[in-house]
Amino acid sequence: MVRDMSKAGFAIDVHKVADNEKRLALFLGIAFLFIWVATINVSLQDMAPRWFQRQFDWLTDENIPTIFLSMAFASLIAAGGIWVFSGHGDRLFQIDAKGIASGGAFGSRQYRWMDFERLDREVSKMVLHIKSSARGGYGPAKLVFDVSKLDCSGPQLEALLVHYRPDLYRTKSLKG
Repeated sequence: MVRDMSKAGFAIDVHKVADNEKRLALFLGIAFLFIWVATINVSLQDMAPRWFQRQFDWLTDENIPTIFLSMAFASLIAAGGIWVFSGHGDRLFQIDAKGIASGGAFGSRQYRWMDFERLDREVSKMVLHIKSSARGGYGPAKLVFDVSKLDCSGPQLEALLVHYRPDLYRTKSLKG
């Protein structure tokens, strides 16, 4: 992940780790449940005794399989959308001697090291605030590194940021 660039210093490509496994499993489970209900419904018309069909006529309605199959296909499409847009393996950031290149769904943007004015650290996030002159009229005001969703460890990321901008890590002196 981190490679030595000899004269240029260190560089890293930070990728996103997919975090939508639970939602993907939920939509796939719902889709298969709907397919199962539609299949059972079709077979109920053939195998269920007449008293069952009279008592639970809503289960043997001919429109039910169509409704459940359309809901199953909608769930499969949602699961496919989650899979495609989960971002697994997408390069979010490239950190090197020039600065940080931020990649996203709508293109990428390069920020130089002098474009950052402040660093805030939270439990699992590091937030680099971008100067207003560097972000333009529509750019983001900050870059958020959510370490829990990246394939880079927090200390490794911090080491790179300290290497290139140690002034962001200076603590304020307490006046007594």
